[in-house]
Amino acid sequence: MSRSKKLFKLQKIDTAIDTAHKRISDIESILADDEELKRAQKKEKNTRLELEEKKKILQRAEREVRDQERKIAQNKEKLYSGKITNPKELEDLQLEAESLERYLAVLEERQLEAMIVVDQYQTAHKEALEALRKVKENRKKLHVELNQEKSKLENDIEALKAERKNALEGIPEEDLELYEGLRQTLGGIAVAKTNEQSCSACGTQIPSAVYQKARSASQLTNCKTCQRILHAE
Repeated sequence: MSRSKKLFKLQKIDTAIDTAHKRISDIESILADDEELKRAQKKEKNTRLELEEKKKILQRAEREVRDQERKIAQNKEKLYSGKITNPKELEDLQLEAESLERYLAVLEERQLEAMIVVDQYQTAHKEALEALRKVKENRKKLHVELNQEKSKLENDIEALKAERKNALEGIPEEDLELYEGLRQTLGGIAVAKTNEQSCSACGTQIPSAVYQKARSASQLTNCKTCQRILHAE
């Protein structure tokens, strides 16, 4: 096996390990992200508090209607009891009855409006509760799937590490030092496969002499543009 092929094989393993680590990092970020849940919880809380406030307004309106109905009943009791015979007093009671009835109509209108508002806020809170339930349900399902994927990736990494250990055998120390140095400076990719006599990493056309050297089993050569080790098959 040529020197470049050994390093190319190592590169594929390291790239697979890097990709797995990157995906695990992404998964951990997703698992830690609870912004959607917080938004749903906040909306449920706000609609619940608003509903409670509207219910208080309705309860107050209902009390005012009951109080007014009680006043009307008391007025009628006096008016029709027969105890009051003075025409002026009877007229005053009649006028009071009419006034009480008019105000009752106003209070009943307020009560009806408050009932409509409560119905609207009950709907809004019900929708917020359902949205929160769905967020929690989807989040739970997603977390199960992501944790399973994370576990598999961790197992894959362990297998790749064992494969990497075997791949290191037979690679000269100086080649490994060159490879590791290039990986650090070139974004983790130290070896580039040639593609129709061009560098697959940067696309630069490779001169014939350099290409022939890249095909050599005993030599290593670098792309003159991106400096990566070239591997030609």
